[in-house]
Amino acid sequence: MSTNVPRSVLLLMFVLFCLAGAFPAVQAAAPQDDPAKDGHGRNVEKLARELLVLYKDKSHRDTARIVDIYQIFHDIYPKATKSEKKKMARVFRKGFDIKPFPEDSSFMCTAAACLSNMEEHGYDALLYALNRKTLRPLKSGDQIEAVAKKRIRVTIIEAIGFNRNPAALKKLYKLIRNDDALIVNAACQALSCFYELPLDQRKEVVAKLIDVYSGIATEAENSKEYSKEYDRLIIVECSFNSALQKLTLRTLDTAPDWREWYEEHKDKKKW
Repeated sequence: MSTNVPRSVLLLMFVLFCLAGAFPAVQAAAPQDDPAKDGHGRNVEKLARELLVLYKDKSHRDTARIVDIYQIFHDIYPKATKSEKKKMARVFRKGFDIKPFPEDSSFMCTAAACLSNMEEHGYDALLYALNRKTLRPLKSGDQIEAVAKKRIRVTIIEAIGFNRNPAALKKLYKLIRNDDALIVNAACQALSCFYELPLDQRKEVVAKLIDVYSGIATEAENSKEYSKEYDRLIIVECSFNSALQKLTLRTLDTAPDWREWYEEHKDKKKW
């Protein structure tokens, strides 16, 4: 028994069948949101203005939104224009100038992490932040704030290392001589990031680390056990060893051993 289906119904069924098959393909082919191109991400000027407003809000500062914008800037940086890169760096810098020091300052650590991947603009902003009076350690006062500032400074120093700008070396050489052992550890970590430098430059970094390490070890050796100098060596020696191992691909673990090895290898053309 045959059933006659009207041509109009068959045509409708055919159209629906085609649409059903094509729609998923259209969805799959649809371009994903690209923060470097869409209006939300690429409008650096708009986002920069929003950040400045968020910085000024002392009572209900939306740190989650600040972090979101930082992440957007980080993601679009590689495709941004020169003027956009400069604008992003400037607004990052403003975030380190907030007064009074914010109770929730975690966004500053996020800023440092983002800036570590933003080439010379990131380096300039990180160096600016490291030199700010607002982040210098307190001689007295709120200890919670002092700990927060130290944590941010440590993150900034490490980020300078990840940025790998050779212009940072002189600053890092000073920081490995800092009185604060945690700052010294951060500076050692930063210097270890320069393992891809040409050998002549890498030799300079290694020599500076060994000089400071040897000085700390000598002071500890000439002091009583559990003295301030002894404790300092215990805190920093692992960081010096780790940095030197990464820069030389050797596995020594005392300052005298490193000094002896360097004197034997400093004039060699290959390490």
